[in-house]
Amino acid sequence: VLKILQAFEKLNFRPVELLDVLAERIIQDPENLPINDLLIALRLFSMANHDLKDIKTECTVNLAASHDSRVAQTLLRVAQEHSNQFDVKSLRILSRTLHEMKSSNAQPLREAIRLLLLDRIPETSNVATLTTLMHAVGEDSPLELKKQLASKVFSLSSEFTSADHFYVFSGLANIGLNHTPLLDTCSKKLAENLHDYSFTQLLTVLKCCHEVKYRNYTLFSSISKHMADTIDTWRDQQVLKILQPFEKLNFRPVELLDVLAEKIIQDPENLPINDLLIALRLFSMANHDLKDIKTECTVNLAVSHDSRVVQTLLRVAQEHLNQFDVKSLRILSRTLHEMKSSNAQPLREAIRLLLLDRIPETSNVPTLTTLMHAVGKDSPLELKKQLASKVFSLSSCEFTSADHFYIFTGLANIGLKHTPLLDTCSKKLAENLHDYSFSKLLTVLKCCHEVKYRNYTLFSSISKHMADTIDTWRDQQV
Repeated sequence: VLKILQAFEKLNFRPVELLDVLAERIIQDPENLPINDLLIALRLFSMANHDLKDIKTECTVNLAASHDSRVAQTLLRVAQEHSNQFDVKSLRILSRTLHEMKSSNAQPLREAIRLLLLDRIPETSNVATLTTLMHAVGEDSPLELKKQLASKVFSLSSEFTSADHFYVFSGLANIGLNHTPLLDTCSKKLAENLHDYSFTQLLTVLKCCHEVKYRNYTLFSSISKHMADTIDTWRDQQVLKILQPFEKLNFRPVELLDVLAEKIIQDPENLPINDLLIALRLFSMANHDLKDIKTECTVNLAVSHDSRVVQTLLRVAQEHLNQFDVKSLRILSRTLHEMKSSNAQPLREAIRLLLLDRIPETSNVPTLTTLMHAVGKDSPLELKKQLASKVFSLSSCEFTSADHFYIFTGLANIGLKHTPLLDTCSKKLAENLHDYSFSKLLTVLKCCHEVKYRNYTLFSSISKHMADTIDTWRDQQV
């Protein structure tokens, strides 16, 4: 039955009658479930939010719903009673299920698992088991537990395999801990044996470094050199994916940038639009050219953007501009705005002319607000007004809650105060404040300030809403 339910879950289908029968059987005799079946059942019922009193409709699975159904609570109770029988793999699965549930009733079991893990760490001398435990406890576990795990793993560092070095990185990222001695040990071995690791693993290692704020020059430059030396075995898309975490780590992989720049200059037409956009942003931010001094220095964001590879990418972008969709135009506009290069000006103008042509034929509000984000504050006033007027002409159709918010951010992005449009959105926002998160309400107020717009009804409604729900906010948020 559980295997059939797992298949239904993948199909995003909720088999109510089958869930009903199984729930009844579990509630009547939960003790007979083997541990593995208990774990599967708990995950399935918590994800499906199923109870015997449910309306009998085969609706799609609701992953964000409450997890306090009778069957889920029965399974939680049994799991807690038998938690001492769980092996490490089972504890990891159970921890992940509990993390996804968000139910306050699951908290006692979470605490029981953490205490159980604290007891098991000293007696565990298997590195793979310990890194699995890192994945089980999660980022919100107590710092004492995280440090005890990392210290125990470090004490076994002489026994690490190639796989262990990788899983230590992902494990520490999973618990959000920068244990520098342990990371240094793994980095040294990783850098010496990069051929043992797949592209996906190397990418994951760099992402983990960013997550725990860890920098290691030897590791980063070794990955750059390894990718450069084996460039013919990688797709351009893979190279660009590796360059993105390097950018976040504020590291400039000169050798890898060199070989990619050479490939692009020789055959720029082969780059798909998405890859072209990523390459243009990365090379302009890194200010890289083939004549660059060969040092892996940190990225300098304020320098000139007139390298040969950037100019090649700008030319190709302009030649294929008509193939760009709105999202691509937005990304390209932002990249050009950050570049400040005079050589990018013709492309900026071409984008604006293209947008002016597209506005009259566009009747989709999200597309138009996306265009607002694409054109920016330094675009011509005529273009800004045409965009705002087109959006306002669609206000008789029902704007969605999301539309009202994005109109505020869009107008702030182009620096335009279109009072009729803002008044329309303010009225709807004030009436439906419960639809918006704290971050969105804060953003709306900031947008009002940016475009010098005041609306008493909106402001007082936000004030009253925050006052009425004060217990749900942290003092810092208020």
